[in-house]
Amino acid sequence: MSRNRRNRGPSSEDTLSHLEGSEMPPAAGELQGMSTTEFASAGYNSQVADFEAVGRGKVTARPIEIDKIVPDARQPRRVIPSVLRQYWDGRPAFESMAYLFTMWMQELTLERGGQLFPLDAILRGEITPRAMTQEIDETDEERPLAVPGRLEAALLNIAELAASLKRDGLMNPISVTAQGGGYIIETGERRWMAYHLLRWRFAAETTWGRIPAREVDGVNIWRQASENNARSALNAIARARQLALLLMDTYQRDYGVTFLPLEQCANELAFYAQVSDGITYKIPPPRMEMFLNAMGLPNPVQLRQYRTLLRLPLEVWALADDLNWTQSAIEKEIMQRSDGEIRTMIQLAQRKAGLLPPPGVSTLTRQVLPHDEAHHREYIPSLPPLVSFKRWMKHFRALRLELDTLDPGERDAILVELEDIVDQFRPRKST
Repeated sequence: MSRNRRNRGPSSEDTLSHLEGSEMPPAAGELQGMSTTEFASAGYNSQVADFEAVGRGKVTARPIEIDKIVPDARQPRRVIPSVLRQYWDGRPAFESMAYLFTMWMQELTLERGGQLFPLDAILRGEITPRAMTQEIDETDEERPLAVPGRLEAALLNIAELAASLKRDGLMNPISVTAQGGGYIIETGERRWMAYHLLRWRFAAETTWGRIPAREVDGVNIWRQASENNARSALNAIARARQLALLLMDTYQRDYGVTFLPLEQCANELAFYAQVSDGITYKIPPPRMEMFLNAMGLPNPVQLRQYRTLLRLPLEVWALADDLNWTQSAIEKEIMQRSDGEIRTMIQLAQRKAGLLPPPGVSTLTRQVLPHDEAHHREYIPSLPPLVSFKRWMKHFRALRLELDTLDPGERDAILVELEDIVDQFRPRKST
């Protein structure tokens, strides 16, 4: 820890991490019974005039069916990798979540070169090849440990939490807000996803159908930021999302500015990029300290650096998020080396991600640029043959599973279209 960092004292995330879930001492008066997360939300929440207004009633947790809870689409932290979101229809029903996890495992097997991921062994706390390799390689400096791919790392993150929940139970309930007969997650999406994973793999155990949750009055962006910083650190893209949400909340509440909702934007980056202009949407000086505390940052310069990420191309944004690249790596290895040229940025990001290096712009994946006049410009690719073949095979496997869920009439209509395609490309026999 640097001398300057020590002089600043503990950060907000250090304090919350140490005290999280604890009860306020009796000397706190009206605040007695509040958890520190609730206490922090009072200080950050622009809707609350004082701390006493929040401390008059303690929020208790109760079990809620996980099928009635959905994630907040704006949440800065992304649990599902971008390349897998096409496999989830957004519903929390068992069938939808099972399909997502099934496709996740299939994609992960391809990422691992055909090697199966030991999910059930991890969930049960059994010895896995991963654990044995760690033990063998611990003193072997010449043999580096294998680094999991982005799909494996993301699933491992959920699986390890799920194994902990199965072993020890849930110590800290999630928080939700009621909406449309169901609930939206304010904090705890990863815990909610771990419950779904456990229900999928251990369907006979009824424990995982309901999750302890505290119901709050509306999703509070500042409380959400406090919770994110108190737990595992956000990656650079998640921090950029969080900064954008805090800016939107400030300008909506303080200045009456209206922003497009997420569902009306071309993509999720376009939603956050609405506040990418640091001149138009400058952080008000009186609120600078609030932003630094909410973001868990010591220096205002870092806020500008994270805002810069809101102007990345969509491909770079998605790869950086899935692979947890740092702000420094994105700036030095991609932004500076590309001189701001969009196509070069995407190529550098693909190389850094370990994808097949594109010989030219024509091999870039399809992109819709999220900012300025580029909203409607597209790069339409022709993928290298091997990559294209593997992608088609994955789509066919997904289609086979999807056809099983359709009624006979819809399935027959799709099969007729597929037969027409086959007849069009099948070589004609000479007569």
